[in-house]
Amino acid sequence: MENANSEKTNSEILSLFFGYLENKLALGEFQERIALTHWDVESVAPAMSKLVYTAVGKLSEFSRGHRSEQSLRQELAEAVRLFEPHFQNTLAERSQNRST
Repeated sequence: MENANSEKTNSEILSLFFGYLENKLALGEFQERIALTHWDVESVAPAMSKLVYTAVGKLSEFSRGHRSEQSLRQELAEAVRLFEPHFQNTLAERSQNRST
């Protein structure tokens, strides 16, 4: 069972992905934050760590010129797609907590 810190970290990772995919976060900042998250990936759920590893691999391909930014966005969107319902629930919970 995941603890509260793990759940927070999972939500932060999803927020990071959706921030980039929704153009609220620049590519450079996304790369930096993914790199920092990669160091601490063992503390999150296995599915989240796989998502981070996927991002690191796709960013590496992009950095080497083997992938365009459009292709990078498509690959990341596909990887994070399965988490969207969870992310939407997390956003709803955050909004509800702020209004109480």
